[in-house]
Formats: sequence, structure tokens, C-alpha cells
Amino acid sequence: MYTLKYDKNIKEFRHRDSCFVRMRKEKGMFFKECKYYVIHDYYPLSGIGNDVDINIKNIRNFIFSFKDGRKADVEYAANIIVESLKKESINIENTCLMIIPASKPEKTNKRFEYFCSMVAKALNIENGFNYLSAIEHEETKGSSDKNIRPFLILNSEQYKGKNVLLFDDVITSGSSFKQVAAKLLETGAKSVTGLFLAKTTRE
Repeated sequence: MYTLKYDKNIKEFRHRDSCFVRMRKEKGMFFKECKYYVIHDYYPLSGIGNDVDINIKNIRNFIFSFKDGRKADVEYAANIIVESLKKESINIENTCLMIIPASKPEKTNKRFEYFCSMVAKALNIENGFNYLSAIEHEETKGSSDKNIRPFLILNSEQYKGKNVLLFDDVITSGSSFKQVAAKLLETGAKSVTGLFLAKTTRE
């Protein structure tokens, strides 16, 4: 049987894409293009199974450990995001780093607080970890039809007029990214660029 193989030692953005974000403004609806960048492919157990090479399993374990807030994996995630950003021509002037909050505040804190402090310091940009949070809500888990906007708590005065690097560990449908990006743009962000450790794929 064919075994899917993968290189886990990637430290650059392999996927570069964009999406159009729909914003609500006083004069109606507007669309703005938001770019996003991804380092790894993430092959989920569902639909793929365990007939994969050790590197794919290592990426799965890395993502799981990052979500659990394991310090070594949070540090590794921060390092590969910094290295990948330095290889891209992404403008980081007047920029703050923010995150797509998890469904529970404690998950947000253990996954992202230390990560944001490391990345912001390494890139000499503003740490916007506290600029966006969310009240506890049901997990979306890659769903494209769940609305998280009502749960978001934004400190818009902190990011108004600034470029936002918006981070999350995995992008699947892109729904959460588009919803959060739209809310940030509606409330004053100059631009929003997505950064992700991995993109879910079943190919």
C-alpha cells in the first residue's frame, strides 16, 4: 500500500493564498483582499488514517502539543514562524501580532500568550495578544457555517490604523480567519495578513 510521505523540517511558507473578506460599513458591504501564509500540510486522522510516514505523524503530534501549550513546541512554532516571515517580503512596519482566539480563554492563553511574546520580540513588532479575545463558545473545528463574530471582544484602539499579523495554528475552511479579519478591518485595522502553522489537507 502507498504510504504518504512528508518533510517535517520545513521552515518557510509553502502555501501563499488570499481570500476576499466581506466587511460591514455604514454605507453598505465592502470586500477587501487578505493574504495568508502557511508552513505545513496537516493530514488529519479522519479521512487519511495512519498509513502515512513518520514525518506526517510528527507534524500531527507537533500541532497537538502546540494546542496543549507544551513549551518546547510553542518555542519551535515561534521560531519557524519568525524564520518564515524573514524569508518573505512582508511589510512589518506599524504592525502588531494578534491571534484568532480559541473557544475557551484558558486554551487561548496556553497556546498563544508565550508564542506571541516570542515572535513579537524576535521581529521587533507590537505584541497584540491582549487586543482580541473571545468569550467561551462552542468549538468550530473547521466548520464553514459557524458564526464566531458575536463572541469576539476587541480592543480596537490598540490596533486602529495598524497592520495586523493574525495567527492561528491550523487553517481548514478559512471561515474563522475571514470572520476575525473582517471584524478587525471594520473596527480600524489597516490590513490583516494571516499566518498559520498548517493547512488541513486530504490530498
